Amino acid sequence: DNIMAADFITKVNATFDLGYRVVQGHRTAKNTNSPTAILDAISEEINNHILRKGHRALGLSSALIGSGMAFEYQLFKNVMEQINAIGGFDKELEMRLLKQGIEFDYIDDAIVYDEKVQNEEVFEKQRTRWIAAQFKYLRQNFVSGIVYLFKGNVDYANKVFQALLPPRIILLGMLMFFSFI
Repeated sequence: DNIMAADFITKVNATFDLGYRVVQGHRTAKNTNSPTAILDAISEEINNHILRKGHRALGLSSALIGSGMAFEYQLFKNVMEQINAIGGFDKELEMRLLKQGIEFDYIDDAIVYDEKVQNEEVFEKQRTRWIAAQFKYLRQNFVSGIVYLFKGNVDYANKVFQALLPPRIILLGMLMFFSFI
C-alpha cells in the first residue's frame, strides 16, 4: 500500500554515494479521509520530525519505520538471515544494525506515500502489536543498551532508552489524567 515518489530511488542512491549503508525516507500519508487516518498521519509527521529529522540534527541515527527504508544489499541480507521475528522485524533489524555501530541517514524529501489506517479497531490492534514489539525489544536490549552506552555507542543506547517511553497517545492520556488529579 506504499507508493514511492518518482525521485525516491535517485535520492536514496545519492545518499548511498555519500557512504551511508542504511537510509530512511520520509513516509507520509497517502490518505486523510477519516479521523483515524488523520490521527495516524499526524503521528507519522511527529515521528518524522522528532525521531528522524531531529535525531539527524543531533548527530544520531534516524529511526527506521518499517517502510521507505533502503539498505546496502549485503548488509541487509546478512542481518535478515539472523532475524527470526514475526512481528516487529523492523525494530529487531534496527537494534541489530545500531548495535553494530551502523549509522542511518534520513532523507526528508525522499517521499513514500503510505495508506493510513481508517478504522479505529484496526488502528488499536496495530498499535497494540507495536507496543508489544517495543517492550519485547526493550527487555532483550536493556542491559546491553547500558553497556554499549559506556562503550560509546550512543545511537544504540538511545534506541534502547526510547523503548522506555510509552507511546505518545498513552503519554497524552496520562498527562490529562494526572492534570485532572
